[in-house]
Amino acid sequence: MTHSWITAGIVLICGLFGYEWAAVLGCFCFFAGREHAQAEYRYIEANGGLRALMPWYGGFIPRYWNKHSLLIDLLYPFALGITIALAFWHLGSPL
Repeated sequence: MTHSWITAGIVLICGLFGYEWAAVLGCFCFFAGREHAQAEYRYIEANGGLRALMPWYGGFIPRYWNKHSLLIDLLYPFALGITIALAFWHLGSPL
């Protein structure tokens, strides 16, 4: 839920200056990277606890992602950011 508030705040502030779409993309990339790192830590924890033993694709294995990571921490903030950006696009930038 925190990611949604952060995304909303960033997109609203950037939307005032006409950069709402860049803010949406930036937030999505940041949170996707964060969730990828969390999946890497889940892989490491499940497979011996040594980072050196993790293959390069360890964070991309679907079983180390969970619903909370995908929905609450990644897709909901992205959908909220797109909704706010569409509102700015439809209504026009106030500045």
